[in-house]
Amino acid sequence: MSLVAQSLLTILRGVLTNRTWAENRILEQPIDPIDDVVGPRGRPGKAVVAVYVEKVEGEPSGLETQRGMQEMTLRVITYVPPKLEVDDNGAPLRFDHSGAGLALNLIARQVEVALHVGNETWVNLFRKFAVKIKKRNTRFLLVELEESVRIPTMEQTFEVCTVAEPEIGTPIYGAWIEFDVALRTTPPGSKMADLMKMVIENPIDLTGPEQLQATWNLSDAAFEATGLAPLATDANGEAIDGVNDIISSPDIEVTPPDLP
Repeated sequence: MSLVAQSLLTILRGVLTNRTWAENRILEQPIDPIDDVVGPRGRPGKAVVAVYVEKVEGEPSGLETQRGMQEMTLRVITYVPPKLEVDDNGAPLRFDHSGAGLALNLIARQVEVALHVGNETWVNLFRKFAVKIKKRNTRFLLVELEESVRIPTMEQTFEVCTVAEPEIGTPIYGAWIEFDVALRTTPPGSKMADLMKMVIENPIDLTGPEQLQATWNLSDAAFEATGLAPLATDANGEAIDGVNDIISSPDIEVTPPDLP
């Protein structure tokens, strides 16, 4: 989808971890998010929060798809089991179906508070990657499983404006450096940090001129026209006559004005 979208998913997980009654059960774009929602028969289950990026839109500059601000649809979906038990500062709270709406509303509030305070490193990163929330929407859902088990669910949708994609083949910079540091200090995020850095800085082992061409999204002809393209060579690495011949010192004849 996009590197910004993937980064925002990871940032949201960092923002929400241990800041709601879902505790550390924050899942990124899961296919089946409610395996852990329903507890063993007769016992309370656990709340689970799943974060998704549904849509990414942008206005590229010419052919440069990585340029320009983007708009994304972020979804935070909370699932609570038929019987939910949480520990609120040492005081156990129990919710059943009759109290599911209250539990979901309280968790939704915890989600929105977490976007502003709590895990400060991730909150600051969220503010840098999502520069504006244009619209928010909340709705209740009821997910029905086999054996007529119903999972009360709340979906929070945020329409956000985000930063542009990182340049192609250039060293990470600005908020991307902060994101890299945050990943490396949150186990086991170092592998993801290495992967993201490689995809940004050297996606296909680009040489210096190739990085420049990719960043500007220039065709071969347009790149050669800039005068920055490398010399054309044959199979032996020798310069090809006729292709690289450039007259850099043209013959100029200066005719002085007629003197009286």
